[in-house]
Amino acid sequence: MKEKLLFKIFELQNFFLRKKNFNKPKVFVYTDSRGFNFKPKGGKTPFGSYVGKLSLDYNLTYRICPERHTTIVDFMQYSAKASLSNFDVVILHCGVVDFSPRPVSNIEKVLAGKINNPVFNALKQENKTHYENASHLLYNNEKTTTLYSEKYFISRVIPALSSIQNLVWINSNHFVTGWDGNYKNGRPMNIDETVDSYDKLLSERLPHIISLKNWDNGEIKKYTIDNIHFSREGFDILYKTIKNKIEELTKN
Repeated sequence: MKEKLLFKIFELQNFFLRKKNFNKPKVFVYTDSRGFNFKPKGGKTPFGSYVGKLSLDYNLTYRICPERHTTIVDFMQYSAKASLSNFDVVILHCGVVDFSPRPVSNIEKVLAGKINNPVFNALKQENKTHYENASHLLYNNEKTTTLYSEKYFISRVIPALSSIQNLVWINSNHFVTGWDGNYKNGRPMNIDETVDSYDKLLSERLPHIISLKNWDNGEIKKYTIDNIHFSREGFDILYKTIKNKIEELTKN
C-alpha cells in the first residue's frame, strides 16, 4: 500500500513538474527495474532514482518497469504506438532481462507472462532452436540460455532501435565475480560474458550510448547493490552522466 502511494505521489509530482518545465527539453525515459530505487528494508520507489532527479530538470515522461519482465522488445512495441519523435531525447535503459542467461524453465515463465502478445509468440517460435541448444553451463542444475539469440537480436531488434531518432541507450556494468551484494540466489557463472556480448553488438550499431563498462570492481560494489540495481551513489553518477548526454544532444 505504501509503495503504491509513493508511485501516485511521484506521478502527481511529475505532472506538475512537466508543466513547470514545459519549455525545457522533452525527455522520455523507458527503463526496466533499474529505474527504481530499492530500499534497504524492502520496497521500491522512483524517488531518489535517476528518473526522479531528471524530472526536476526536464519536461520528463517516463515508464519505469511497466512489465513484470521489462525487455527491449517491450520497448519496441511501445515505441511503435507512441509518438517518440515528439521528444528531444529518448532514454532506453533495458537489456539485462534480454541478455542475461537464465534456466530454460525460467525463459518459459518469462514468455508465459506475455502469452497473449503476438510479438513474443513469434519471438518464441523464431528462437526455438536457440532454446534447444542451451548452454551446458548450469544454474540450479539446469541448462541456461537467453531470451533470444544474437541472430534474432541483430535481425529483429537492433534495426528497430536504430530507427528511433535521438535514442540514447544505457548498457550494463560488468558483474563482479564472487560478489552479488544483497542478492542471495547467486548468478549464472557466465552472466558477465553473455550480457557483455549482446551489449557490444548494440553499442557498435547505435550512435548514442551511455556506457557503464568502465566501472571497476570497487566502483561496481559502490554504485550497485547487487551488480544490477543502483545504490544512492550509483544513481548520482548515472544521473549526472545522463544529464550531460541530454545537454550534448539538445545544446542547439
